[in-house]
Amino acid sequence: LGESLARLCGTPGIGFHGDHARVGRKALRQRRGGASVARADLEDLSHRFKREYGMPMRHTKIVATIGPASNSDAALRDMLNAGVDVFRLNFSHGTHQTHGDVIKRLRAAAAEAGRTIAIMQDLSGPKIRTGTLKGGQPLQLETGAELRIRVGDFPGEPGLVSTTFAELPQMVKPGDALFLDDGHVQLRVTGTTPTEVTTRVEDGGPLGEHKGINAPGATLTSGLTDKDLDDLRFGVEAGVDLIALSFVQTA
Repeated sequence: LGESLARLCGTPGIGFHGDHARVGRKALRQRRGGASVARADLEDLSHRFKREYGMPMRHTKIVATIGPASNSDAALRDMLNAGVDVFRLNFSHGTHQTHGDVIKRLRAAAAEAGRTIAIMQDLSGPKIRTGTLKGGQPLQLETGAELRIRVGDFPGEPGLVSTTFAELPQMVKPGDALFLDDGHVQLRVTGTTPTEVTTRVEDGGPLGEHKGINAPGATLTSGLTDKDLDDLRFGVEAGVDLIALSFVQTA
């Protein structure tokens, strides 16, 4: 079957390993001479795979996040049997000990099932969030009103909220957009000081505690925190296969 794949695509990038066919993107897009791979050829490839391995050849991968509700041995086996290919570990939560335990149990379960899987370590990245609020009650932000975001750790009040992300005033400039709470509240920067950002509310609504701040187009001094670096060292030693990182700015 591996030879058939190579003949079909006519380019490097074809390999076979266990129950997974690994087909390079170039090989999928092109045949020798630059012609596109015909749909009939791909369908024939899928039929060959099914005859050889007793299962359909999937053209997509399934990524599943492991959390408190899915990290039992029984749940991991069920996910393997359901066809999960990549298991994501969210390093915003948990400890090195708990993640290390899951990695060992995943490897053991995959070996028992005869599956080849990948384990993805998703690093936390910098936390850009608003702080607490007086009384714990949401603020109602009215369109056109002024909202100041000040660096610090104090309860917010009408017209003023806090953030512990000290880089924010240096990241943005007048005219930039800020999105709060996954874009439910939209702001426009009107001014900055070394410790504060002044904004105008362009699309208002309620703002609760600890809501995310997104600054599209702004440049972070670093997308990696000390925690990320520590987690990364752990992940490499634990043998994770993939690393996921938020706030990627250059590649």
